[in-house]
Amino acid sequence: MPQTSYTNAATARREGQVLDTSTAEISAFRVESGNAKVGILLAQGTEDNECVAIPALVAADVDAIATAAPSVIAGSVLEGATLDGAVGDGKMAPAKCITFIAAASADWGLAVVGGTEIRVVGFDASGAPQSETMWLPAGGAVTLTTMHAYGQVLSVTIGENDGAGGTATIGVSNDVVEVGKLTHPGVAVYDPMVEYVAATYEYEAEEALNMMRSGRVAAISENAVVAGEPVYVRVVAAGTDVRGQFTGIAGALSANFARVHGARWLESTAADAVGALEINF
Repeated sequence: MPQTSYTNAATARREGQVLDTSTAEISAFRVESGNAKVGILLAQGTEDNECVAIPALVAADVDAIATAAPSVIAGSVLEGATLDGAVGDGKMAPAKCITFIAAASADWGLAVVGGTEIRVVGFDASGAPQSETMWLPAGGAVTLTTMHAYGQVLSVTIGENDGAGGTATIGVSNDVVEVGKLTHPGVAVYDPMVEYVAATYEYEAEEALNMMRSGRVAAISENAVVAGEPVYVRVVAAGTDVRGQFTGIAGALSANFARVHGARWLESTAADAVGALEINF
């Protein structure tokens, strides 16, 4: 006898599933190299429309921004070619804190006021302008670290000093790491029409995929989360946990995770379960 009734039960969510197509902003990308798993955050590739799995977290580097930052009596601004470190004024993924490491020297700072200002200007992980000023005490022999993470440094201004013999380097630290649209284009979307690699639901190199840049998407959380919590993403692989997986506030307690700018959990979810998050990249 022909079937005349059908179930109204909703199918189980799958990581990477678009939850609200009416508000989703989805863009076409291509996997530049390696494999890219659905439902996780991916990093920007070489070209604007290319993406890759989040690369391994690079260790702190004392002169990644500038190999030489000398004291100048009248003060100075380092920008462009004078930010000559391995990163220089390029983009960083993830965004990192900036360090100013001054060697001991009587030339650092103004004795009359007890030091000088160091001002960092750049962009945060989401690409928004950001700056902060640190105080370098007279005599140097100190490492200053910004409170906020920078996805790109545009300039470092060094205030007036008593002499020109002070030396310093400008680097990066992993004290705070954050990610956002400056270097991470979004979450790989699940497509039921695609034949994925085995049961891991991965796109292979050179394959086209859709990336959610803004909207609501299903994702697995490594830890239990509460609705409204900020989203953190794994940046250090551990066992079977790969870079790009998500968690909630528990990620703030681990150096293996970075906070995601412009993202929040929409509902409470148990550990290792598929929940819903909202991103605005």
